[in-house]
Amino acid sequence: MSATGLTLIVFGIGYSSQALLAPMLQQLMNYDTMEAGMILMPRGIGTTLAILISGRLVNRIDPRITVAGGLMILVFAQLLMSHFALVMGRQEMIIAGFLQGTGNGLVVMPLTMIVFVTLAPHLRTDAAAVTSLIRISPGRSASRSAALSPPAACRWRMPRSASTSQRNQCRCSTGG
Repeated sequence: MSATGLTLIVFGIGYSSQALLAPMLQQLMNYDTMEAGMILMPRGIGTTLAILISGRLVNRIDPRITVAGGLMILVFAQLLMSHFALVMGRQEMIIAGFLQGTGNGLVVMPLTMIVFVTLAPHLRTDAAAVTSLIRISPGRSASRSAALSPPAACRWRMPRSASTSQRNQCRCSTGG
């Protein structure tokens, strides 16, 4: 049961913030689709590398240690993402995205192993369906609630060094 709750938290936080980044990059920061994809790509690379590494470590290290390390990386990535602003470079988003992907990969693989290793073989197909549902649901509901809340741009902090025209452009694009 604790693995299910942890999965809900990790995917709810991770996927809701991920779903909001592409619209922010394209609509508020005026990146085209290709540039936005290139900025978000390191998250997938981090996830792939972390899953490969944690898959090999699962027999050598206690999976709880790997999950704890992944959670710490996720917390640090979310801390970095809390400092995002409309006037910033790509590097901050790339680093935070790579760390978030790495943390997700370090949590997902061992957590999946923990969930399925204790099940009887005839229950694993049902467990796979329930696990998929649990992984998908929090991200969808968190993304929907964020989309229904006040304009996302109002929550992004504008640095003090931003010019008046940049602040006005932000207000105009959000209707605020």
